[in-house]
Amino acid sequence: MWNRSMITITKMRHSQIKEVQALVAKELQRKIGRHPIQSKGTTSFIACNGKEIIGHILVQIHYDPIRNEKKLLIDDFVVKENYQKEGIGTKLMGQVFSYAKEKKISTLQLTSRPQRIAAHHLYQKLGFEKVETTVFRKNMKK
Repeated sequence: MWNRSMITITKMRHSQIKEVQALVAKELQRKIGRHPIQSKGTTSFIACNGKEIIGHILVQIHYDPIRNEKKLLIDDFVVKENYQKEGIGTKLMGQVFSYAKEKKISTLQLTSRPQRIAAHHLYQKLGFEKVETTVFRKNMKK
């Protein structure tokens, strides 16, 4: 049994990268490459139950010179399966909202796979609106 009040949200440290990569790979069921912890404008927050990392969210600041605004792109937002639906995702996103206000961000944006229905409900509960779009990607490593 765990105590919800013992959950802490902090910035990820470099020494925690491998553990976070394993969490993200498992929960999102995909291969994870190099984590951009040292990239300018990129920050990762983690949720911990004691020393156990139970959640992660990565944010990247993107400046749009055409609209003269800063956007925050959200990626790799996960909570360990046995901690889901316990408010951990909401706490992580609350940290992101505070960070966005501090950085004077005008818009938060994220993408989510169609099968992540529970995540979609959380995003809508937190005030995100679904935007109809199609995402295209080109792998430049090939």
